[in-house]
Amino acid sequence: MALTGPEKGRIHKLFQMMDYDKSGTIECDEICTVHDSDKDNMIRMLDTNGDNVVDKAEWTAYMESKKAEKGETKFEFFLKYLEKEIPKKIPAMKVQHAKKQKNPAAAKKAIKAAKAPQAKAKQAVEEEDLADILFECPHKAAGVPVPESVQKKRDQQEKLRLAAREEASVNRASRKAKRQEAYNNAQEYCKEYRALARQQVRMRRQAKAAGNHFVEAEAKLIFVVRIRGLNDMHPKTKKILQIMRLRQMNMGVFMKVSKAATEMLKRVEPYVSYGYPNIKSVKDLIYKRGYGKVNKNRIPLLDNQIVEDSLGKYGLKCMEDLVHEIYTVGPHFREANNFLWPFKLRPAKGGQPKKRKGFCEGGQAGNREDLMNGLIQRML
Repeated sequence: MALTGPEKGRIHKLFQMMDYDKSGTIECDEICTVHDSDKDNMIRMLDTNGDNVVDKAEWTAYMESKKAEKGETKFEFFLKYLEKEIPKKIPAMKVQHAKKQKNPAAAKKAIKAAKAPQAKAKQAVEEEDLADILFECPHKAAGVPVPESVQKKRDQQEKLRLAAREEASVNRASRKAKRQEAYNNAQEYCKEYRALARQQVRMRRQAKAAGNHFVEAEAKLIFVVRIRGLNDMHPKTKKILQIMRLRQMNMGVFMKVSKAATEMLKRVEPYVSYGYPNIKSVKDLIYKRGYGKVNKNRIPLLDNQIVEDSLGKYGLKCMEDLVHEIYTVGPHFREANNFLWPFKLRPAKGGQPKKRKGFCEGGQAGNREDLMNGLIQRML
């Protein structure tokens, strides 16, 4: 298996590191000092011409055989291992070379240079340990037994550390389980929405094939947006808008279709525009403009934990649960809708001409039915 360009560069750099005397060759025994797992076999593979030294060509051929033997992934780990170990073994290679040359002064100097980093590291560790002892307990540094109060404090701190570590582990597992549950719920809701859409298409096709008309079920959810201000408004109309939580222009709320809701909409119809939102509009409103009411404060819905803390007792633990409860007008629609702060939307893109006229007359006020989804997208 051929070596790549970057691999050849790394291999030549390793050779130059081991060739500390710049002679262009390395003795086999010195290489075995770095990596001696199978010394005899390694020397046989390295020294192909039997001269007891390894030049750059023999070193490159040896690394090519290693790559063919180990494969690309393991060979990469092997190179990283050599790049880490060779700098550590250079002092030992120098000592071995000096002994072979029978130069006592050079050998003594090389041994001293090799021991210097180890002694320095050992001294640093000892100083650090002494600093820890002095900081934690000066009695132990003076050779006096550790006082009982100090030992109790250490034991208590160790217990607290273990408890905190265990709690963090439990919290991680809990968050992972909640994410998986939210993901599974979202999958189930998606299947439900698609099944409903396919059923509507199937019913229309069956009615058309039989020469009939398919009348869809009445909508259960309304989205209401206020489009006019306070000018020339009757006090009762103003009160109804306050009850509906529409205190400002371009504010919107979800409402459940009922007799009371229908009567209120009739009274305030010149000031609002409403219709039947689809699942995309509900999702966009909650995800893009959704705020929750937490302790009477307006909090952005940035985390599933906010929903769970407020609506977890009703079985709503994530954003998708909230969207599903609103769209399907579930059993806890009232609690979920009260948790949502009224949506503050922007003025409709492109403007809204003739606000004083009804939608059927070419204006903006009144019931838009399914066309409400277009207005929602323009106001997000």
